[in-house]
Amino acid sequence: LLGDIKTAVAGYVAEKLKNNGATTSGVTSDFKMAMMVAHNMVWKLGMGTNGAVGDYTAIPENEVSDEVKSKLNRETQLILSQCIKDVEDLLKKEDRILERFASELVSREELEYDDIEAIFAEFGKVNPRQISTKRNAPGDSSEGQTQGGSTGS
Repeated sequence: LLGDIKTAVAGYVAEKLKNNGATTSGVTSDFKMAMMVAHNMVWKLGMGTNGAVGDYTAIPENEVSDEVKSKLNRETQLILSQCIKDVEDLLKKEDRILERFASELVSREELEYDDIEAIFAEFGKVNPRQISTKRNAPGDSSEGQTQGGSTGS
């Protein structure tokens, strides 16, 4: 779920980094998605850090105290803030890749999946799913091996 939030806020963070803190209205639906996931994590799934467990949406709103609502809303904001920080740290670390994507998007407006894969490959970043698919391909010499490298039997 944190990955879903980070994916949703990535556009916002990238715009903020590349536009001197300014963003566009394009982040609205991204924030809506991120807020919904974080809210559900805290309010429905008990995934905050304050120890509150249970589905608070099952209780009529007027029966949940303002103190509990504030506590849950703070937890929701903490999750969002941490995800934004994590994405910002990653994008700063991988600034060259971000610049490459920004340049490509400015000239083309949208990218196909294969285009995205190709840009990552330029920087030596390979899709981990491709690695595991190749590793598990029929006839692969690693097939049937245990983690230590010996075959089982």
